[in-house]
Amino acid sequence: MTGWDHPDTVRYYEAFNRRHNRYRTANRALVRHAQLRPGLRVLDFAAGTGGTTAVALDVLGADGRVDCVEPAQAMRAAGVQKFDGRVRWFADLASAATAYDRILCGAAIWQVPEIAACIEALALGAADGAGGGGGGMVPRPNSDGEAAGSEGSAIGAAAAMCCALVRSAISALAMLANVAASGGAGLGGTVARFG
Repeated sequence: MTGWDHPDTVRYYEAFNRRHNRYRTANRALVRHAQLRPGLRVLDFAAGTGGTTAVALDVLGADGRVDCVEPAQAMRAAGVQKFDGRVRWFADLASAATAYDRILCGAAIWQVPEIAACIEALALGAADGAGGGGGGMVPRPNSDGEAAGSEGSAIGAAAAMCCALVRSAISALAMLANVAASGGAGLGGTVARFG
């Protein structure tokens, strides 16, 4: 076992999350920008141990549902322990359902080898016209790359998601650079090599 699928990585990741609020802050912002509301059906892509899902469930309420896709078995196993029946876990995108009201990805898109193909597959999982105003996953971006409203199609939603994913990737890379520059201080002096 290597990388994200190693039990030590799960422990380091969970310890980092307990000591630092970086992911909690990012997850709250992501959920806010996705304009979640009670009862929606959400996909959390590259869900890790469920940090984004936990924040989403607070907004989605008792009738909301989240499907988590996490390929790393060790991360998925840790996440399964945290949630009730509103959350289902899958090892790959093909096993998950379709027609989601929103699709979220916290910070792991930079690890996907074929990003364009992945975003296309995610866009196909969006419920065109879902969410009230016609937007599938998240609202269409304005000229600044921010959510402009709930109008749009699955293509507009995919463009908005693309903007959000790029921002997430930049944020994750900045965090990793800070951890590397500190000699791994953010991970208890140990920097795990992911591969």
